[in-house]
Amino acid sequence: MQISPQKISDLCHKVGLSDQVVKQNSLKVQVLEFPAGEVLFKPGVNCQGFLILLSGAIKTVLTSRSGRDVTLYRMQSGETCILTTSALLTNQPYYAQGIAETDIAAIAISIADFHRAIKHSSVFAEYVLRDYATRVSSIINLVDKMSTRDVMHTVIGYLINNAVNNDCGLLEVRATQRHIAKEIGSAREVVGRKLSELEERGLLQRKRGLVSIKDLQALTAAGN
Repeated sequence: MQISPQKISDLCHKVGLSDQVVKQNSLKVQVLEFPAGEVLFKPGVNCQGFLILLSGAIKTVLTSRSGRDVTLYRMQSGETCILTTSALLTNQPYYAQGIAETDIAAIAISIADFHRAIKHSSVFAEYVLRDYATRVSSIINLVDKMSTRDVMHTVIGYLINNAVNNDCGLLEVRATQRHIAKEIGSAREVVGRKLSELEERGLLQRKRGLVSIKDLQALTAAGN
């Protein structure tokens, strides 16, 4: 994966890890790369360092006691992981899993350098806290949706938001029932029943790992 030195420098400067800060505080900044599908952390494991995503995407997944997987949030370029920040600040292990959805590259600093940067770079400290607060808000919003939502509306929302045009110009979603259930925090059987209802109403058609949307306007209306 080719990441230009300028992009690395720009992101470091933006988050408060400028060359001056790094030199004055003897910080070691590395660029790490991981392939798609790599498990970056998992429940019960202690944090090994602080990452700031340069490119690619990471998702965090929480597995409930019933075995249901819930996607908590995703990270894109320039973002950090609230679970990592929490683990570093509290010296506690992770309680969810982090997975590289694509090939990723990230700026990495050690645990000791993280605490040193927090202490000596106000820009870095502000960046960490601001990103942390944003993530907390998104998780609170997720919990609120999960506690008050109608599953049918959530399924429809997922289909609409993830639909793409195929070679014939038709809208389709390439996802299994299990994947959709994991993304919205529901059970595969529940998602299957909702998709069956929508198919019976002529709004979509299902094949293995594929949902074709037949009437987007009607599907949108059904989700309102």
